[in-house]
Amino acid sequence: MQQKQAPFVKTTLASFALLAWVLLWLPPAAHAYVDPGSGALIWQALVAAFLGGLFYFRRIVSHVKSWLNGKPEKREEVTQESED
Repeated sequence: MQQKQAPFVKTTLASFALLAWVLLWLPPAAHAYVDPGSGALIWQALVAAFLGGLFYFRRIVSHVKSWLNGKPEKREEVTQESED
């Protein structure tokens, strides 16, 4: 008589089998050099894109809210004072 395995055991075994298969097909070593400055530059670009996206999203939300409320959005007018 064979016992049924719990779903957790089956998924765990399947996960380990997949991990072992992937590790067997990966190259044993990478023969390349990445400058630490390159990593910092990529990290900075990702953070800047994320923060810029947040500001852009906030502006879109304010436009949609003002459009739905039927009120024009308040804009600050820039005045240039002439020097006499």
